Amino acid sequence: MESEMRGDKTAKNAVEDDISEVQNEKQQETKTATETVADHLTGKVQLEITGGNGDVTTRTQADCYYRNGRYYILFCEELDPEKKGDAAFSSRLKISGEEVTLRRSRKNKQKNESRTVMEMIYRMGTKDGPGCMVNYPTPYGIIKLEIRTEEIFMEESADVLEVNIIYRMFQQEQEVSRDRIRIFAKK
Repeated sequence: MESEMRGDKTAKNAVEDDISEVQNEKQQETKTATETVADHLTGKVQLEITGGNGDVTTRTQADCYYRNGRYYILFCEELDPEKKGDAAFSSRLKISGEEVTLRRSRKNKQKNESRTVMEMIYRMGTKDGPGCMVNYPTPYGIIKLEIRTEEIFMEESADVLEVNIIYRMFQQEQEVSRDRIRIFAKK
């Protein structure tokens, strides 16, 4: 009889241990699902954007913040460094695991005006079309392009954010390029 009671206690302890383990797993899941901003890269960062075959690179200081499951990186690029800010691009990257948006606005400080020049959207699920349309400005006029994103790889920590995008560009249903962009930000 006493051995049966010990067996019942052992079984009861095993069940309690299982319940405790499940509760701990749920707490871990809840903790992961409600990550704090401290778990993400925020504040002033060094930003490097490399495109094409590594031949186009932007290096600048930027502001980074994390809100609603997305990173926002704000930075400015001078068109002509000799003119000290007469005309510049103000750029915003909005980054999530499924979509990256680059919005560029041209600022003219002398006229105190700003207007959106270009918005490029790299969105997962557009590999086989239809892609995201963009009006791509060139010195010769605007070119309408379609961006079809093949992959977005994102690695993040409290000190570093790295995003790699592989995409193809089409003009009038004809593929004109297959490219890669690497976005790297660190404290």
